[in-house]
Amino acid sequence: MHTEEILERAGRALPPVVSVQQCKNSLADSPLKTMNMRKARTRVEDDYLSKPFGTVLHEYKRVVRGSDENEPNEEATFVLCLADGKDELVAEYHGNVQKLALFFIETADNVDLTSNEGGGYWKALYVFRKHATEADDDVDARVKTRRRVVEEAAFDQRITRSSPLSNIAPEVILESHCRGKRKLSFSKNSKEDFQYSLVGYMTLFYFHAPFKKPKPGMVLRICQAVILPPYQRAGHGKSMFQAVYDIASGTYESKLRSLNQHKKSNGMQDEIVEINVEDPAPAFVCLRDRIDFELLKKSMRTKTPLLPSCYSGTDVMHQSFFTPLSETDTVEIGARGRITPRQVQIAFELLQLDALEQEMDQRGKGDTQDKASCASSLQKTRKTLEKRYRLMVKKRLLKIHREELGGYSDNKEKQAKLNELYEETFERYITLLGRNKKQ
Repeated sequence: MHTEEILERAGRALPPVVSVQQCKNSLADSPLKTMNMRKARTRVEDDYLSKPFGTVLHEYKRVVRGSDENEPNEEATFVLCLADGKDELVAEYHGNVQKLALFFIETADNVDLTSNEGGGYWKALYVFRKHATEADDDVDARVKTRRRVVEEAAFDQRITRSSPLSNIAPEVILESHCRGKRKLSFSKNSKEDFQYSLVGYMTLFYFHAPFKKPKPGMVLRICQAVILPPYQRAGHGKSMFQAVYDIASGTYESKLRSLNQHKKSNGMQDEIVEINVEDPAPAFVCLRDRIDFELLKKSMRTKTPLLPSCYSGTDVMHQSFFTPLSETDTVEIGARGRITPRQVQIAFELLQLDALEQEMDQRGKGDTQDKASCASSLQKTRKTLEKRYRLMVKKRLLKIHREELGGYSDNKEKQAKLNELYEETFERYITLLGRNKKQ
């Protein structure tokens, strides 16, 4: 059968091709378009909160990227709020909002913020964008933004055919989300000076750990973290994570105590002794490692550094600089910083590697007439320091991968696997520090 005949027969079973441009022109001034735009504007207006949920912890500014090359970037104001899960309005609002998590978290489950299972309780940390009340002509721009949220969520790479939302249009999820919000505190005719739209959230679970060492107390667990697509890679996740540490350290204690609620419901009765994360994704692990590193580094410039002087008071070139943390010191540092012992080790290794790289940067800036000799000396120094650092990190990797490495009967295979684990760790550390791997 010739190609022409195949195309002719196939064409009989297909609908006729219609000019897309012709359709657009015919609908350009139609009443249907006007009606749809009116509905879209109404839905976008309904997506705004007249006031944020929970207690406003603080405000900050970020530059928001335009949706396309024709829309310029703009500076926007964002607010961080901590909401109590026992509040009925908060629980109802979050019940609708958390449906968006299914687009971004493969193992996402619905959370009942009113539950006190295991003697714990829930809170939600929200980030809202703060909008000045604007004229009706400006609302049309919000239609594009809302459409972009839907499209980016629908085509996000994390949604697979096996996803529970693979056969559900994203508009259905958002429409359900909006219906729930309209029952709450939305008002498109609000007299407030500002309106608020959701940027992202974290769910926080507080529970008591009576056998926690070195002292019992409350553990704060981060369970879910979601940032909507238009605001991703803008530092909002870092701001939320940092706010969790500030909550645990008591930075916002006065604001939280001002609420007319029970102390235990606000997490103020028991001291928070540790912050951990439930099944973090790889990107969240990197964020956590970076923040813990910055926490440790920042403390070194205070009067009460987290690291004992025996680990930080020596010169990088000294043999003792790359001494591994003892188990006792690791536990004590973790208790003071409210981070897990494993995170203490990672933050410490990042701190030592950062010091190594800074030392090499300073040596590379030195003036010398013999550049070849200087390069050779720098390379020799780097090899010496990296060898000491490598031995320090491998000691930790050998402990945490003891069972896996113990399965190798041949020492060469065992050493090769340990080298592989180290290279993966080293490359990740270099990336976290924002540096290129030195050859």
